[in-house]
Amino acid sequence: MVGKVEIDQACGVYNDIWTKFIALCFKESVETVYRKAMATPKVAEFAQLVLLGESGKQRFLELSRLDKGVIVSANFPNVIQESPSQIARWAKESIAAIAKLPSNTGDLRPNLLSKNPLIVWGAAVFDGIIQQDEVPAAANFISSKFGRLSEHPNLGTFTLQAGAIKDAHEFWCSADVAARDRFQELCIAAGVVLDANFLLSRYRK
Repeated sequence: MVGKVEIDQACGVYNDIWTKFIALCFKESVETVYRKAMATPKVAEFAQLVLLGESGKQRFLELSRLDKGVIVSANFPNVIQESPSQIARWAKESIAAIAKLPSNTGDLRPNLLSKNPLIVWGAAVFDGIIQQDEVPAAANFISSKFGRLSEHPNLGTFTLQAGAIKDAHEFWCSADVAARDRFQELCIAAGVVLDANFLLSRYRK
C-alpha cells in the first residue's frame, strides 16, 4: 500500500486483494483486466489504485526483477507459478502497458494512497489488529494528527480511496462483513461517510 513491497505484504487483507488482482492481470493481461474493471462498479476505482498508484507499480517492478533460472511462487499468497524469466518478461510488458493507460483519475489520485490515514489505519482494522471497541481510539488518533477529516482539503480523495478499498474488499472478500463494518465505523468516527445506508443503520440501533 505504501509502495514498499516488504511492508505492503505485512498488511494481510490488502496484500490478498492486491495479489488477486495482479494474478488476474497475469492470466488475462493488464489491458484486458483494466477494461473489464472499468465496466465493473465494485472494481473500477480499485483497478486505478493498483495500476496507476505507486504500490502497484512497485509490485510489478519487483516481479520484473526476479532472478532467472529458478522456479518460484511469486505474488504470494495468490501465486504465479511460472519461471522467473517468464514472470519478469510479463511484468516488464505490463509496466509498459500500464504507462499507456489513461492517467486522468480525477480526485482519486492513486499516488496519495499512502498519505490517506483511513487506508493506513484501515489495514490494522481489516487485519483485526484493531477491534470494534478500539475503533474510536484509532479515529481520535487520526483526528489528533490530521484534524477532522470532514474538513480536510483532501476529503474528496480520502473518501474515494477508502470507498474503493471497501468495494474491492466486498468484491473479493464478501464473507468478511465484520471487518468491512469495522472499517466503515473507523471512517465515520474520523468524519468520512462511505455509505449513507450504513450510517443510517447505525443510528437506528
